[in-house]
Amino acid sequence: MSVFGRATFSAAGYAAARPSYPDSLYQTVLAYVEGRRDLAVDLGCGHGVVTREISRHFRRVIGLDKSAGMVQQASSTTKLTNVSFRQAGAESLPFLADGSVDAVVAGQSAHWFDYDRAWPELARVVRPGGLLAFWGYKDNVFVGRPAASKVLDRFCYGAGEVAPGIEGLRRYWEQPGRDLLRGLLRTVKPPADSWDEVRRIEHDVEGDEGAASTWLRMKMRLGEMEAYVKTFSAVQGWRDAHQGLLGRDIADVLMEGIVEAEEDWRALGGGWREAETEVAWGTAQTNSRSVLFLAHVKQAMASTNYKEAFALFDKRGNGRVAADSLGDLLRACGQNPTLAEIHELEKTAGADFDFESFQRILNRPGGFRDPGEAEEYCRGFQVFDKDMTGFIGVGQLKYILTNLGEKMTEDEVDELLKAVDTSSGQVNYTDLVRTILAN
Repeated sequence: MSVFGRATFSAAGYAAARPSYPDSLYQTVLAYVEGRRDLAVDLGCGHGVVTREISRHFRRVIGLDKSAGMVQQASSTTKLTNVSFRQAGAESLPFLADGSVDAVVAGQSAHWFDYDRAWPELARVVRPGGLLAFWGYKDNVFVGRPAASKVLDRFCYGAGEVAPGIEGLRRYWEQPGRDLLRGLLRTVKPPADSWDEVRRIEHDVEGDEGAASTWLRMKMRLGEMEAYVKTFSAVQGWRDAHQGLLGRDIADVLMEGIVEAEEDWRALGGGWREAETEVAWGTAQTNSRSVLFLAHVKQAMASTNYKEAFALFDKRGNGRVAADSLGDLLRACGQNPTLAEIHELEKTAGADFDFESFQRILNRPGGFRDPGEAEEYCRGFQVFDKDMTGFIGVGQLKYILTNLGEKMTEDEVDELLKAVDTSSGQVNYTDLVRTILAN
């Protein structure tokens, strides 16, 4: 079990201490998004810093994390109407329709994924030409302070005693995740039959582009650095294993060693937490780098399910579908067009259309509206459920569906009601909504 899911883990403390990413990183990622920007998914979203940032560039963003505490923290600190969070991992995304996602991102979380399960699932949900962008950083250093950086490295990766009575963190980093991250995700390779245009970008402060290109470089007080160290997953693992070692927390001993290594910090005595320093993730000083990993879903692979759906509606077997079947075909592909959208698209499609034309419709700018959440639709029915019983009459339901909002025909309503129990003359509208959204 990941330390982020343990009862001893503080999501609020983690959120307060973790660094954020600069605009230059997001600009690099967004430059690779081709076509529509309807839905983005942030995998391993943690407290939601990436989710919130990219929400300015997509119509809707979903942040996913396996940790209930992280999801709760992200939800409680996010007031954006186009952002939602839920507990889930990259390996299982049944709530996302095939080809419905325009971009999948993962900031400092891709080393946790089970790729044997994640790759096929990601290839399923990302649309043709959609983007996958993973990024992460290895180990931070104190810029211009090699002695302090050396102490940090010794504590993080020392196998034996790194201070009297204090075991190093090495065996408490969760594997294989930490090795993947320290290897800058070099062994993470998308299957060639599903992904193309794969690109890796590694940043090095002292490389050709210089410090201005660094994705994660910031000034911090040593007290803030102390709080950041305490968010390390290995520190949490170490604490769980050494609960009897009262008064000797490794994070405290580590910071004592860092302060002792630098003369000017040592001279501050008890006031060392107010000292300011520059910290960088991605510098050649200790072979510490950051990485951005990008890939696009191959058009042929991602469109396989669409082609299968298209073939079902190709009644004449000539590679074309009649325009009056467009709405049903879109819904079969996980889209949710309005009647107005369908009528408008039918006008431009002509009498029938081929698969290439259908792909252009699928990937049109702005996409189609969101299906919505069950609770949202239930609230609409609750207006007519004065006693809040969860039921409304069959006749009343028929009137609502045929006269209000996006009107249905009586035949459509009768077909819909076949899927729910109407024997009592009442309909459980929560079950009805779930049936509609599931199909």
